[in-house]
Amino acid sequence: MHYNGYMHTQNVCILEPVDKLLDELVMAFGSRKSKAELRRAFEAQVWRETERFSEYFENKVKLAQHVNIEDDELLDFIIEGIPLESMRIQARVQCFDKPNQLLKAFAEARLPSKKFVERQNRVPKDSRCHNCNSRNHWAKDCLKRLRVRGSCYGCGVKEHLIAQCPQRKKPKDEVNNYSAS
Repeated sequence: MHYNGYMHTQNVCILEPVDKLLDELVMAFGSRKSKAELRRAFEAQVWRETERFSEYFENKVKLAQHVNIEDDELLDFIIEGIPLESMRIQARVQCFDKPNQLLKAFAEARLPSKKFVERQNRVPKDSRCHNCNSRNHWAKDCLKRLRVRGSCYGCGVKEHLIAQCPQRKKPKDEVNNYSAS
């Protein structure tokens, strides 16, 4: 029995249990959340480790449709839902004007696993990666492509080392003017 005026025309409804009538009303009119509940759900939505940024973004925007919010505030809330401080800083540094610009930049991004972050936090600050020669991570956690042992850290070629690399960022003719040898 769905509510379409039937309840007014049938006097049998008076004999129905209250729970059944309430269920019929909920089916007919749906359950509505208060504005406060909708706002809390919107603010509580955060980017989870198991989803791409685009999935998180879509979910946050759907929840924002039920909350009266401007684009700049929506952008701030989306950035605040990113759990890694470094990624939040990266998003803020870009100075995006619209949420879709953030989506375009981060669309395929994924959060690193909790194990990866925990390993990163345990790495001594002076350690170097044997794969890319960068500091603060080990080769097993390196995100760059695997380098052949003995090859250049800059371009990966075996014919030279990083000091003679043509792709190196500092000019070749730069002289070391430091007093230390």
